Amino acid sequence: MASEELENNYPGNVGKKVGEFELFATQLTTINQYVEHGLLPNRDYKRARNNKFDKLIVRRGLEIEPIVIGDDKSSDVKLTDKNWRKYGIKVLKTFVKPTGALLGYVTDTKSTYWINGRADDLQLVEREDGKPMPQVLNFDDETVVAEILYVIKNFDPRTGLVLENKKGSSSDRVGRVYNAAEQLCPE
Repeated sequence: MASEELENNYPGNVGKKVGEFELFATQLTTINQYVEHGLLPNRDYKRARNNKFDKLIVRRGLEIEPIVIGDDKSSDVKLTDKNWRKYGIKVLKTFVKPTGALLGYVTDTKSTYWINGRADDLQLVEREDGKPMPQVLNFDDETVVAEILYVIKNFDPRTGLVLENKKGSSSDRVGRVYNAAEQLCPE
């Protein structure tokens, strides 16, 4: 069954531009409905097929690729360093792993915890340069969008780190080669 939410908010299945990616913000759309609309890879999601998440960032290419899946907690949930893990595990197991997304996050609009989608267990993503990860995710703010793009483009799923962007450095080249290889041979 098609998603009215996607049809009404994203005519032609075209999301909000976030660099070379597209963002879809939904609350009622299931994973299966995203598949029906061609916005997630067409495979058997088993028990996850009826799960709903709040944000999806995809890359279009030969095949659609889920890059980030986000879960925006209701205003009565305040995330802390102590409680974020229970929400993070849910995001990882019910949204990120089934879809094959590179990254996930859980946010209460003030604090955001980023999750390595390629890790076997819950792993918090951090930046190699020690700077904070994007916290307030306002996709209408160009500065925030630039930070999110930096995270996506420099994320190394093997280490769970957002690598420092050093033009021509060996870590930059290794990251690009790894990402290119993963594109050619996904899990």
